[in-house]
Amino acid sequence: MREESGITTLMGIVIPCQWDDDGNVVRIALATADEREYEIVPDRMGRDLVSRIRSSVRVTGRVASRHGREVITVKTCRDLP
Repeated sequence: MREESGITTLMGIVIPCQWDDDGNVVRIALATADEREYEIVPDRMGRDLVSRIRSSVRVTGRVASRHGREVITVKTCRDLP
């Protein structure tokens, strides 16, 4: 994790973290190499990341703690090889 002026850069794999009653993904998270999970805020950018489930990515954004969980509001995302 790298942090500059409130903006954090994280690398990890986009994973599902919550499903509805029909088994559809309704929330996603970023699982990092240090075994931490950052729930992705479901704004426009966050919803776009649903298509990248199981992909390795580098994201930048603001990390906060909500209800005992770390969440990230993603500003940018790049696929990793």
